Amino acid sequence: MKTYGIYSSEGSFSNCYNPKIDPTVSNVFGVAAFRHGHSQIPDIQSFTDKNFHTQTDTPIEFTFNRPKFLLANKGCGIDGIARWLASDTQNHDDRFIQEGVRSLLFLDVNTGSSFDLPALNIQRGRDHGIPSYNAWRKFCGLKPAYHFAPGPGGLVDHTPEVAKLLASVYKHPEDIDLFTGGLSETPVPGGVVGPTFACIIGQQFYNLKHGDRFWYENNFPYTGFTLDQLNSIKRVKLSKVMCSNLDIRKIQPHATKMPSKINPRTTCESLPGLDLSLWHENNHDVDIVVVSPSRGVSPYSSNFKRWW
Repeated sequence: MKTYGIYSSEGSFSNCYNPKIDPTVSNVFGVAAFRHGHSQIPDIQSFTDKNFHTQTDTPIEFTFNRPKFLLANKGCGIDGIARWLASDTQNHDDRFIQEGVRSLLFLDVNTGSSFDLPALNIQRGRDHGIPSYNAWRKFCGLKPAYHFAPGPGGLVDHTPEVAKLLASVYKHPEDIDLFTGGLSETPVPGGVVGPTFACIIGQQFYNLKHGDRFWYENNFPYTGFTLDQLNSIKRVKLSKVMCSNLDIRKIQPHATKMPSKINPRTTCESLPGLDLSLWHENNHDVDIVVVSPSRGVSPYSSNFKRWW
């Protein structure tokens, strides 16, 4: 995030808009790099009650395309699932894909047929004409692999074990699919993905931020926020959004991190909220002008109130 300048500014506008940058979501980001999270999907889904006690564990293959799951477990619904998501650990981001999506995706219990998510990802990349893993290494300024050994000139961002596995399924490093090669890389320090996916994802979010004329931090008086409004928005965390929209009484301030001594659950009331008074405008009397094809333009007196 430091490399690509995608941290939000603190207490000020960003003014990062560059009209020469295309914010379009790239094909490679959509069909390969940002699908890394598929390795984090758990094999089960659960509910927790209001005290964060787990009520049930359901294999994920029995929740696909089954919205009734939201109504189960005594009506816990989306609130119970959200509480579970905020209190349970996720899987590591690595080359391992859980059985529920690797072999049982969209399982038809009547016929036993199902799909394979990583296989779909690989095939989708080929269908979309995504260049190879090595091509994207070059794009990112990283050294491509000329052989399967993990040393110089080889798969330098893979462990010896993973390099050996890749050699067992591909004839040459040039054949390695991006999803396969990127997902199996050793994560960068402080990150969950390897250097190739980190490059593609970082560049995409850079484009999304710097190429967006309506980016929320831009200091554009007619389309943007005031500084007070902006700072009020930045004080609101995901935890407060969950509190405001779900049946949650307590939650840790950093909702995507596990509750701990440094991130303890606290009451929703203690979390900073959005100060809506900063958006208040006085209502005004407005004169409406009615345009008539036969009579031209005529004023129409009213007490119409405009509210924002």
